[in-house]
Amino acid sequence: MICARWLPGWATPRSPSPPMPRGSISLNLRAAWYLSKLCHPHMKARGGGAVVNMASTSGLHHDIGLGIYSISKAALIMLTTVCAKEWARDGIRVNALAPGIVRTELSVPMVSWLQEHGEKPNALNMIGEPEDVARLVRYLVSDESRYVTGDVIRIDGGELL
Repeated sequence: MICARWLPGWATPRSPSPPMPRGSISLNLRAAWYLSKLCHPHMKARGGGAVVNMASTSGLHHDIGLGIYSISKAALIMLTTVCAKEWARDGIRVNALAPGIVRTELSVPMVSWLQEHGEKPNALNMIGEPEDVARLVRYLVSDESRYVTGDVIRIDGGELL
């Protein structure tokens, strides 16, 4: 099972918004929680499986203006580790990916801003492609990663270095 989708959550503790926007929390945490709970009995009955949650580098460090989004991704990372520990005995591996900037429709404004301002997106000075993430997901759900669980794997071109 792969839990992935992005919804902007630009609210910060200082922003004049409702108490806590529900979009990011609902999508990034609640959806993963419910989907994981639904798939667990089926994977257990089959003798195991693999879950890959799509976190973000924003869940590992805070970016100004991404408050609630960062909080929701950090919570997803904790959900990943909790499920990995509790479900290992059922043969279910649970991991998360933490992508940096990946070239998608939703990253166009950020990529444009970086280019306009001559800013490097990361140490490799490149934007990731969806295929880069897909290859890592394919590895994590395959038997080649049978000894990998509870990990958060950064795929960010060195953004957090």
